[in-house]
Amino acid sequence: MRPPPPGEVSIKLKLLAQRGPVDTFVIGESRSLRLGGEPFSRRGWRHFNLALSGLSPEHSALQLVYALEHHKVRRVIMGVSFENMAQTASFASSQHSWHPAFAALSLEPYGGAVAPANPDVWEPHDLLPVGRAASTARYYLLVLSGVAYAPRPFLNDGRAAYVRIQQQFDSATFDSVRNRDPKKYFRCCRGNNPERYLQQRVISKDAQHLYSGLFRALRRSKIPCIVFETGRTHQFQKLIDEEPVLSRLQKEWRSFYRSESRGSVKFLPIEHLGRWYDQNDFFDAVHTLGETPRRLSEKLATELETLEATVSSQKKEPTVSSQKEPI
Repeated sequence: MRPPPPGEVSIKLKLLAQRGPVDTFVIGESRSLRLGGEPFSRRGWRHFNLALSGLSPEHSALQLVYALEHHKVRRVIMGVSFENMAQTASFASSQHSWHPAFAALSLEPYGGAVAPANPDVWEPHDLLPVGRAASTARYYLLVLSGVAYAPRPFLNDGRAAYVRIQQQFDSATFDSVRNRDPKKYFRCCRGNNPERYLQQRVISKDAQHLYSGLFRALRRSKIPCIVFETGRTHQFQKLIDEEPVLSRLQKEWRSFYRSESRGSVKFLPIEHLGRWYDQNDFFDAVHTLGETPRRLSEKLATELETLEATVSSQKKEPTVSSQKEPI
C-alpha cells in the first residue's frame, strides 16, 4: 500500500527550513494562505506564510510561538476570522496541534491551555492510524464536494497554490453558484462555524485569553503586528447580519480585537479592507484567488510598514544625562 502523503504542517515546516532565515511571517488559517509574494519581497522582507487550514486559535498561537522560537521575527501579519472563537473548549478543533514540532511547544506562557494527551484529532492528509480513517474520509468528502479544498502544493514562500481551483477558474468551468453558497459554512470547519455560535450564544473566553497573551508578547518585544479581519462574500455577511445572535456576536468579536489594538499591535476590521476584495475572486464563501490576494497583500504590507516605523520611533527613547551641565 502506498504511504499517505505528508501532512500540511510537515510540508510547511520543510519549506520554511529550506527558506533560511525569515523575518516576516503570515499567521492564521486558510483564509490567509494566499498572502505574501512580491508586495513583501519588494520591501526587502524575508517572508514566509505559515498559515494553516483550520479555524483553531491554538493553530495561530502555535504558528507564532514556533516562529518566535526558531527565527528572529521582525514583523507579523495575522489573519483572524469571526468563526475562530466559536470553539467549545481549548484544542477542540486543532487537528494540527499534535504534530511533533508543535507538540513540543507550550502555550501556557501565553495564557493557553495544556494540550490533551490523547486527542481525537487527525492530520487532514494522514490516513493512519486506522482509528482516524473515518475523520480523514469525511475530510476528503468535503474536498470532493467543494466545501473544503486541499491547498497543496505550496509555493516556496508558504503560500497555497490552489492548482485545481485555479485551473477551473482559467477554463471557465468553475461552478461559482454552488461553491460560493455560504450555507455550507454554517456546518463545516470541524465545529468552528456560525451554527456553533447559535448554539452557544457566546464567543470563547479561552480564545480571547489566548489571543490576549499573544498580543502581550508581541507588544513586550515591540514586534509590529497587523491583525486583520478576513473577508467573506456579501451573501455570507448578509446571512450573519440577518441573524440577531450572530450579528451581536460579530460586533463583540470585533470589539475584542479593537481593545487589543495598541502599541505594536494594530487591528484592521473588514470595513477598512473591503474595497481590496473583488467579489468575483471568491472561489467559495471565504477564500479568494485572482488579484484580491495580491491587492490585499500590498495593503497589509503598507499598513505594516507604517506601523513598523511608528514602533521603531518609540524604541529610540531620548537619553537623559545624569550629569549637570557646566555653568
